[in-house]
Order: sequence, then C-alpha cells, then structure tokens
Amino acid sequence: MTRRMLLMLLAATWLSPAWAAPAWSELGADERRLLRSFEGNWDTLDAQQRERLRKGAQHWQRMSPEQRARARERFERWQAMPPEQQDAVRERYRQFRELPAEEQERLRRRMEWFDALPEAERDELRRRWESLPPERRDALRERGPRTRMERPEHRGPRR
Repeated sequence: MTRRMLLMLLAATWLSPAWAAPAWSELGADERRLLRSFEGNWDTLDAQQRERLRKGAQHWQRMSPEQRARARERFERWQAMPPEQQDAVRERYRQFRELPAEEQERLRRRMEWFDALPEAERDELRRRWESLPPERRDALRERGPRTRMERPEHRGPRR
C-alpha cells in the first residue's frame, strides 16, 4: 500500500505543472518578444532554464521604466567586466547568500545608506577606504560598523 502511494505521489509530482516547462507556443506575446533570442533553441533548454527565463521576462514586465534603466546599466557593467571579475562577483554573492538573514539585512541597510550619500561623499569614502592598508581593511570588516553611540563625536568629555 505505501509503495503504491509513493509511486502515485512521484507520478503526480512528475506530471504536475510546476515541473512542466512551457513550450515556446505557450508563452505570451510579450514573453516571446522579450525572449526572442532563445526561440531557436528553446526546446533544447531544460525545464528549469525555461521556467527561470520565463519568470525573468515576467519580472521585467512588472518593472518600472526607472528599474529597467538601472537593470540595463548593471547588465552593461556586467558585460564589460573581465571573466575573472565576474567570477569574483559571483563568489561574493554566494558568500552573501550563505550569511544569516539578519546579517544580509544589515548589509543591505548599510548599502542603502551608502547609496543615499551624495556622490562626492561616496567618492571620498571610497578613496579613504582604498588608501587603507589591507590589514586595516580586514580589521574593520571583522569589527563591523560602529553604532552611533560608539562614534567619537557622541562620547562624553575625556578626562
């Protein structure tokens, strides 16, 4: 009895729409337009690749014009990177995804803070960071950012 139920469950899983990748003709007109470079080899892509591409096209359609412009800029920067730099970025992203959710959120907030700074201030911080010796950068990375109360300008008078 359990063996037959297991086989039925496996068959239902294999036949479920979640596992079935769409054929080219099943894509909407906008999806086909966005994915037209894949039309010739769509049927040779595995189900996961087709579904991932389809979801990407759907996500693109939901993006605002500003979001699309930023995505195009990032893609152009990505394409201009040498393969070694792309590999390094992939590795940093992999390491980021392995961090606990709280640490990922802390880093996202820190990046949002940095992005919100005026360009001149961001450039100055980058210049100062790059001028630090590597061992000092490592020590700062391990320590993490100070809280507002730990910063020298918030401490009481020295005695």
